[in-house]
Amino acid sequence: MEIKKQFKFSGIFRKFHEEDSKPIEISNANILCYTNGHIFLEVNAQVNQYINEKLFFEKSIKRYEGDYGIEGKTVEGWKITAILANHSFKVGNVNNVNQQDKYQLRFKALYIDYNLEMLEEKETEEIIYGLANIEVFYQFSANIGNFDTEIDIKSVTNQANRRKTGFLSAEMKIKNVDKNEQNSYENYGNWIIYLLSLVSGHCVDKIYKIEGIMDEKFNIKREYWPGSELLNEAKGRSVIQSPDLPLFIQQCAKKLNWDTFNDKGLGLALYWYIDTFVSIKSEVNFLTLCTVLEILNKRHSNNSSKTLLPKGIYKQIRKEIIETISKFKDNIDHKDDLEQYNKFEIKVKKSFESGSYNQMGSLRTSLKEMLTYYSVPYEDLFPELEFIKIRDKIVHEGFSGVDIITEWVKLSNLVVRVFLAILEYEGNYMESTIIDLDDNCEHKKYDLICKSFPFVISKDNLNKTD
Repeated sequence: MEIKKQFKFSGIFRKFHEEDSKPIEISNANILCYTNGHIFLEVNAQVNQYINEKLFFEKSIKRYEGDYGIEGKTVEGWKITAILANHSFKVGNVNNVNQQDKYQLRFKALYIDYNLEMLEEKETEEIIYGLANIEVFYQFSANIGNFDTEIDIKSVTNQANRRKTGFLSAEMKIKNVDKNEQNSYENYGNWIIYLLSLVSGHCVDKIYKIEGIMDEKFNIKREYWPGSELLNEAKGRSVIQSPDLPLFIQQCAKKLNWDTFNDKGLGLALYWYIDTFVSIKSEVNFLTLCTVLEILNKRHSNNSSKTLLPKGIYKQIRKEIIETISKFKDNIDHKDDLEQYNKFEIKVKKSFESGSYNQMGSLRTSLKEMLTYYSVPYEDLFPELEFIKIRDKIVHEGFSGVDIITEWVKLSNLVVRVFLAILEYEGNYMESTIIDLDDNCEHKKYDLICKSFPFVISKDNLNKTD
């Protein structure tokens, strides 16, 4: 675990939500920021003992439930604020023979103000994100949004550590954002990270964020480290190989806007898709992929006509049908039949109230319309979108009755095709396929094969597809 940044700190350790609490003075301590995102305050034995006594042995009438943290400055004069990550356990000494008197407390939410003043949002000219879990071979740039906004991504690790997960591996710079209610550095940053997670099959995470403004030269103003645990385990598949990453980002950056990621639902859909990287339950992942398609389908359907008949005609038909049904009530004598009739009448009225009888069609119909709209081939995977029946069985019965792994792989292929189609990507990408093994083999083997997008079903492609 390498140190990315360290400071000499002097200040106080205190309860953040009790103004009358007595702070603990700290001087000449080390703040260590590691490449896995962890942040530690290194103190001597005396301060360590004092903090532990304050945290765990201080007698009080009411237990303190707020945050503990530090405030102060570095030797350079930079303002530091940080919150203790976990105060439910005692800290111990560092396992280092040369530092027997040093103790470490883990912190989160580390703020560094280099200029001792608040950075106004309108002044922000550039943000740099330190990223974990993404492999970048060389530096590349792209224009996004209105083409004035730029992103720059580069590797910040050596070749030996490039493939390690859970550690700082790349930096992403965003600049010249024309901010409004929809466009912001934060939105662009999250959208790009979603795309990097999609292509890599890893949960790309932020290790730090550095904001700055443009003066005679670029001066860093404020830095933030969340200090959270990173998701270093992932079983998502790589969609774009590392050498093709620059082309993918440069092409898809053209679609990096509010319309694509919010109105069309791509941002939310990617958020759900990335969640399948960390789940270990195949059925859960299958349902999550179904949710991804339903999110995109819902947003797509909202932009098209959803009714079969004009409102006036529909209301007249509803009135006559309900009046006709009501006439039968007086002719029912049997108590049980009457009870069932009442249930039926309520069900019919609710259906009319919800307008379900006047909707364009079923989920299958609307999904097919969406796939056709985006020119996404699906017949080689699910000719009649059979995954919908599998989804219903899992939801209602808890059991699919099929080889769920195979269906999950196929559904993942379909979801990726939809993503690439919405992004209007043109180039190579990876799909999962079943490797033919001996018939006596109990388990199937899956591998990745390279295809080109837009994906066109051909005899050759069908031979390669599940």
